[in-house]
Amino acid sequence: MNIQSERLIDTVTSGETAFLPHQQRMIAERRELKARLAKLQAFIPSHVFSDLAADEQDRLLRQAAIMGLYADVLSERIYAFLPKCDP
Repeated sequence: MNIQSERLIDTVTSGETAFLPHQQRMIAERRELKARLAKLQAFIPSHVFSDLAADEQDRLLRQAAIMGLYADVLSERIYAFLPKCDP
């Protein structure tokens, strides 16, 4: 998913009321996941992270990567149900 599509999703989904309940849940899940991922990404360059055992650092790095992939899949699913504009 490219930056332009991500921004479109963020803009269009800011007012969730026009979406079906399961779509609203997906939008909320993506928003929450992205917030948790941002916190983890902010933690990774910290001194606390660097003081962790190498195995734990590896697990957190893999977790961040997987969370990013999960967010991408949610973004693709949301993009698929967004109304399309004709050129």
